[in-house]
Amino acid sequence: MGNHVNTAGGESADRRQGQVEQARALAEDTLARRRRVLGEDHPDTLATARLLEGLEQPAVEPRRAEAEHGHAARHEGHR
Repeated sequence: MGNHVNTAGGESADRRQGQVEQARALAEDTLARRRRVLGEDHPDTLATARLLEGLEQPAVEPRRAEAEHGHAARHEGHR
C-alpha cells in the first residue's frame, strides 16, 4: 500500500509524486522534440532543459527553503 500521508495542500504524497513523474516525462519528450526541431541552442530548448533540471532536484529543497524562510520570519519580530 502507498504512502497516504496528506501534504499541506491536502494531496497524498503518492499523488503528488505521480504528478511530478508525469511532468518529468512530458518535459523529457518536449526537450527531445525541441532539440530535434529547434536545435540545441534555441531559447525554448534551453528553457525546457532548465525546467527539466528543476524537476530533477530533490523535493527536499523547496521544503528546506520554506522552513528557513519561516524561521527567519519568526525571528524578525524579536529585533
